[in-house]
Amino acid sequence: MHKDGYDNEIKNSLDKLNPTKEQSMAMWERLEKTIAEREDENQKVVSFDSFESKKKPKRAGKILTRVAAAIMVVFVAFGIDKVTGGHVYAKIMDLLNIDQGRQDIVGNIDDDIDEHYNIYAPNIYHMDGEILVFGGLRGLIIYDLNNNVVAGTIDTQKIDCVYFNSDTKETHIVKDEDKLVVFNSENDKPYGDYYIYSLDNLNGGELEPVETGNDTELLKNYYSKWMKVYETYVDTFDMAEGNQQLSDVVYSDYTYGELSFSWKSSSGENCNSFLIEGDKVYVLYTYNNGDDSVTTQDIDLSKTMTEATTEATTNSENVVLTEYVYTGDNKAVEAIYNYLRPEYMKMFGDESQIYIPAYIIYQEIDANDEYLVFGNFYIHGYKLTGNILESESGASMPGCAHLKRTDNGFEVVSMEFAGDGEYYEADIREFTSNYPEVYDMYFDYQPERDKEIREEYIRMYVTDNNLSVEYYKDYGWDPVKLFD
Repeated sequence: MHKDGYDNEIKNSLDKLNPTKEQSMAMWERLEKTIAEREDENQKVVSFDSFESKKKPKRAGKILTRVAAAIMVVFVAFGIDKVTGGHVYAKIMDLLNIDQGRQDIVGNIDDDIDEHYNIYAPNIYHMDGEILVFGGLRGLIIYDLNNNVVAGTIDTQKIDCVYFNSDTKETHIVKDEDKLVVFNSENDKPYGDYYIYSLDNLNGGELEPVETGNDTELLKNYYSKWMKVYETYVDTFDMAEGNQQLSDVVYSDYTYGELSFSWKSSSGENCNSFLIEGDKVYVLYTYNNGDDSVTTQDIDLSKTMTEATTEATTNSENVVLTEYVYTGDNKAVEAIYNYLRPEYMKMFGDESQIYIPAYIIYQEIDANDEYLVFGNFYIHGYKLTGNILESESGASMPGCAHLKRTDNGFEVVSMEFAGDGEYYEADIREFTSNYPEVYDMYFDYQPERDKEIREEYIRMYVTDNNLSVEYYKDYGWDPVKLFD
């Protein structure tokens, strides 16, 4: 893998990992070793397979995308990276340089190719040699394979079908005769409404449902149809074994679809198809099981059936979110955020991203000559995907702020932070030495409290900026709805 590809992949994901302190320390050591090795492109990439949660640990290059998934966990456990002299921390922060990109369906998916946001290329939901249906969190693309054009799009966010790469919930797409049906399930049981879209008279524009409902028996029927299709999917990596053309792609730097869609050609041949992210374009690979042949076709998202009706040509301006401003009532917190804000820019380095704090305040103490605020000064980096803020990066910064009172509130005099590894507990014990009751608060993990505080900060940003954001999402977790 070339260095740029590695850099782009490592910055992408946060996963639902929960390592022990010892595992996190070991991961830091392996991560730093890997980064050092990648400075020499001839070195082999270290496999992080012990931290794989969902995907098969088969390709060292792809496994590295799980490193970024664990970065948040390490920050939460250890804070700023003192033990490595800042090397790993600075390197990771340097990699997090992401434009928000276009928010229309085609433009957003197209930007994902350019920026290498994806661990895997999108899976295919339907393929028959004439049309191809694929997509993800922002929406679905219906592609005309005969004319090589975008035939239509479906905005899944409009219908709250946003459960791609999720945990307990899942969005399903199934073809039923000449229609596409989109619906959700939770814990393997369909629920809510189904949305039916006609595939007749496609003109390149966004489709609206021709029928919707929540009939329980129909939902069960659609779920059963989907299950039959899902059971025919083939692991792309396994399929590539034994075919040189496929293995050259799958074993290389390319981002490929994890599962290959099984279908029968018009001549009755059994085929499997998957997408890869090529050079600014998706490429459709189709494997013929009969003669072991492989065909390819570029999927050009810039071409549409009717240019005038497609969002791809009418709504392609980049979206840049404005910087977060704390507008809450706590003047001490406001002072701390204003003090740390320049540091966030140094750490992450890209003002087009949005970084939203989630400060967990353990104790505020008026110590006569100074005002002390003990807390964990979390920061999360997000990219915008339609109406969803996707978490891309983050850091935990457990520490103590020393402030002085002013006419307008407070001013930060200095801040102490806990280091990594062996420094972590010792540093916390040192800056809480006069307040031993505060020490234990740093180790009292309360996920529901922390989640509520995080959402409060996000809602503040969304409301203050009058955004249409409805969810935030961590990699591998269900999107979380911000407003009832």
